Amino acid sequence: MFRKSLVIVTLLFAMIPTVASAASWSLNTWVKSGGGSIVVRGGTPQTSANGSVFKTYTTSKAFNVTVSPNTGYSASQVTYNTVVTSNPSQTTYTVQGPASQKVFATFSPQLLTVTASTNTGGSVNLSSISGIYYGAKLSSAKKFTFTPSPATSRVENIDGVPAGATVSHTLPASANTAVTVTLPVGFTFTSNIALYGTFSGAPVAKTTSSQIVSPGMLTTLDGSSSTGFPSSFAWSQTSGPSIPITNANAAVASFTPAVVGTYSFTLTITGGSTALTTVTVTDDITGVIRSQCQNCHAGNGIGPNVFANWSSSPHRVKKVICSQCHIGANTGGHPGQLTSGSVSETTFNYNASFGSGNFCSTCHNPAIISDFTASKHYGPAGTASCSFCHVQGVHNPAAACINCHNPGNPLGLPWPPTGMNFHDEYTGTNLCTTCHNKHSTSVSGCGNCHDNPPATASHLKHFGSTTVVSGYGDLRITGAFTNYSSGYVFGCGNCHPMDISKHKNGVVDVELYNSLATAGSIKARNPASAGYVAGSETFTDSKGVAYTKGKCSNVYCHSYNESATTATIGDGESNWEAKVVTTRIYKTVTWGSSALGCAGCHGNPTQTTSLTNDGGAGDSHSWIDSQGYQNLHTYNMGGDPVSCKFCHNDTVKQLNSYTTDGMGVRTLSAVPISNFSKHVNGNNDVAFDTQNPFVYKTYYSGDVSRSLAGATYAPETKTCSNVSCHREQTVVKWGTPYRWYYNECNVCHSY
Repeated sequence: MFRKSLVIVTLLFAMIPTVASAASWSLNTWVKSGGGSIVVRGGTPQTSANGSVFKTYTTSKAFNVTVSPNTGYSASQVTYNTVVTSNPSQTTYTVQGPASQKVFATFSPQLLTVTASTNTGGSVNLSSISGIYYGAKLSSAKKFTFTPSPATSRVENIDGVPAGATVSHTLPASANTAVTVTLPVGFTFTSNIALYGTFSGAPVAKTTSSQIVSPGMLTTLDGSSSTGFPSSFAWSQTSGPSIPITNANAAVASFTPAVVGTYSFTLTITGGSTALTTVTVTDDITGVIRSQCQNCHAGNGIGPNVFANWSSSPHRVKKVICSQCHIGANTGGHPGQLTSGSVSETTFNYNASFGSGNFCSTCHNPAIISDFTASKHYGPAGTASCSFCHVQGVHNPAAACINCHNPGNPLGLPWPPTGMNFHDEYTGTNLCTTCHNKHSTSVSGCGNCHDNPPATASHLKHFGSTTVVSGYGDLRITGAFTNYSSGYVFGCGNCHPMDISKHKNGVVDVELYNSLATAGSIKARNPASAGYVAGSETFTDSKGVAYTKGKCSNVYCHSYNESATTATIGDGESNWEAKVVTTRIYKTVTWGSSALGCAGCHGNPTQTTSLTNDGGAGDSHSWIDSQGYQNLHTYNMGGDPVSCKFCHNDTVKQLNSYTTDGMGVRTLSAVPISNFSKHVNGNNDVAFDTQNPFVYKTYYSGDVSRSLAGATYAPETKTCSNVSCHREQTVVKWGTPYRWYYNECNVCHSY
């Protein structure tokens, strides 16, 4: 097919003066094995396939010869003129005439290490494989079997399993089950491998500490802290008034005492390990504390304020008594496991000599600790940690958000917090926990009135994260929440009002334009004509909130730019940009409609025609000329179209398929988005696929591979550099007119 081939040959003859030749000298280079290359003066790499190469030079200037091992290889020997060096550290050698020079290189694959080890709970049958070189392939499978010792419950985890290996069981494995990691036949070694198996210990029964409860109170017997992953549990009553046990064969059982007394229970687990717990049922918990603890403490001047602090704390309301923390204090083991020096009064972590971990998590959910560490409270708290809010300490852990979150707060923080003007006006009451998880500070209260996000229509498409939350008026988008790759995350304020006064007004307000939206935000990119028209049918969500499947129009998220020219552009005209006008084209979409493919918001590819655009100016994706032929990247000189992934590799990774009509015009298939933070973000993200070469199918030469490893794009000038597809055109500006019937083809071919 030759419709776009144009060859212009100009022969110029002139008188050429004779110049005396300079002294010549030769350079002999030789890559004597596979695994690397030699590059002379930055030219084309020379490999073992080239054999011994002689080149003659007349220059008297020195230049470099570089020895470059491939990945996984090293230079085992280099001959530099008369010097032979084994395993040299030097890679660049300087050569200079007039004496003849030579650089020979031999490469060898690197020796890798393959090891397997375990902790003390078991063993592995094969500890290492020796003599493995980079690129070696297994001719027979290698199996590493991790076997728990007789006293060990299971294989907990195996670290370091490489891609391509198989693991015989899902981890953690069942009790006393051996797990095999297999490197199959044909497995290729490309890096060091270090397998490490972790085994858990034999089951040990553990229960919660002794309890004091009131008659009629549901009382829990908890053995879930037992170690070693037991598979069976059995609760039995040892002493006290007879009482039926609910779920007696489960880790967590319960009973409801009717009369006062002391009840003892034994837990027996897999392997026969047992543990005892005692429950005292009394109708006077405060009296118990006075008799067991306070009378002695007050009489001896020990901790005079402890009882008063406890009496006014949430612990008393929850009937948490001294012996539940000072375990053993009520059974003759005074002062119990918890003393004044065993827990830090600032962090509530156990001091080193008493153990590890956080004391509060003995009773409270351990997630409190991790939530707090990752929260905005952690920075201001610093070394004070928990006591920054729980200022009265362990015996009265009450805390109030209004200690800091108020006008004129002691930290000098603005109220409302910067960028959080949607907060209700401060009223002097502790409103923070209405919406916020007090330890993580994340928003949790929105779901009290409606789901967050609502599980209706297209909400989950616009907010697909289950790990981050949005607040009222939030204008953040996917990349601002997190580098989220599996779905969009658009803050509520992008589609709903920014004005907090419109919240909780009984109406589901949709606001797609607001002149006060932050410059550069998605909402600020919408024109004043952006709007939503409600549908004719009303639906309700799980909380009874009404909505309709209306239509959104003139919104940035569902739009694209289209380029047109205002006048004819001459062949190779340099001032073509002055004749290009760009118009935003918007698509109307229905809320709750089926998922939109690439063509649902922009063309696939975006395409201009000779009717409105002269030469594809301003948009190099695709252009239809006056004869009905397709040009530019989608036509690709008759080869396969340039798939989206080669230039937008941060956004999509999958190769497009395509269809062709009777005129040879190609239409690309939709491909999945691989990173949603790079899509609908206000930018035209260009990122070349530097890993996978573009294979161009030529008419005469067959498949030609084009690497984009060194290609770059400058968004401020819209220029691509070092794109090998463009042959001799080192720098090319996006949107430059290209017409096959003009001399504009010269920019690549340089005819």
